[in-house]
Amino acid sequence: MDWYNKMKKEGGKRMPKYFIYLLEFAHGKSQALSWAISGEHNKGIIENVPFTYVLIQGEGRTMLIDTGFDDNPSTHDFLEGFGCIDWQPPEHILRKVGVHPKDIDMIFLTHAHYDHMGNMRAFPNAKFYIQKREIMEWLVWFSLPKRFQWFSFPVDRNDIMLATKMIIDKRMILLDGEVSDIAPGITLIPAYDTHTFGLQMVSIRANTDSGEHTWVCVSDNAHEYTNIEGINKDGIYRPIGFATGGSASIILSLEKAMKLADDVNHLIIPHAQESFKRYPSRIYDDGLRVAELATPPGEKSRIA
Repeated sequence: MDWYNKMKKEGGKRMPKYFIYLLEFAHGKSQALSWAISGEHNKGIIENVPFTYVLIQGEGRTMLIDTGFDDNPSTHDFLEGFGCIDWQPPEHILRKVGVHPKDIDMIFLTHAHYDHMGNMRAFPNAKFYIQKREIMEWLVWFSLPKRFQWFSFPVDRNDIMLATKMIIDKRMILLDGEVSDIAPGITLIPAYDTHTFGLQMVSIRANTDSGEHTWVCVSDNAHEYTNIEGINKDGIYRPIGFATGGSASIILSLEKAMKLADDVNHLIIPHAQESFKRYPSRIYDDGLRVAELATPPGEKSRIA
């Protein structure tokens, strides 16, 4: 890698410099708290659940973690059933931080649920990266009789068919385990049999105005900071309420993410309301928010 060779010539000390944004593109009307935090039955609901993707820009790259979903005639009923509201297209959302969908060159898909892999066509110049196990296991599962399909409901079969075509066209790369420095400072970390069969987390090492840090996007292995910090911050990991895998695997993935990141505030939790309180953020006229997780040293905020 050009970046890696350059870093080695500089003594191996330079960390990449990135802008990192959490971009809200829609809301969910509400969800039961027990969906997000296992065991919290009859404890209320979470309203206006954020749907987000993550933008990473710098070192000659413009990258996304996940693609969100599209609201079109073929998916509208599907989204209405999930209570999705306030959707805006990527060109509208990315414009807030000076980016266009055509600028995106790499997309790291954490898993195949509709709200993470549902709008791939919007990014015509991107190459996609996903764990092989995620795609293959969903293909196998969908081949089973209807009685097995309960936890497949968040997967849009059209997305799986498009992904298969992209694999054949060499636009989607299937990964078999951890991949270090797939881009400068970015590592893809499998967390198998957790929220989905082949979910992957994304680690981002970067030099920023606040110093050198490592962020880890845990994807949907956490829905709230409570999953990591515990109920009333008692320090006990609490798994999410919905998963194809098991609670033990989810808890171990959160421990791994915590060891990689500097602290809990450098975990990226896509559906967490708290994200927009823990990072500098701005709410726009469309009612959707942008959180600015990191800016390179000396660079100005894009949301101020």
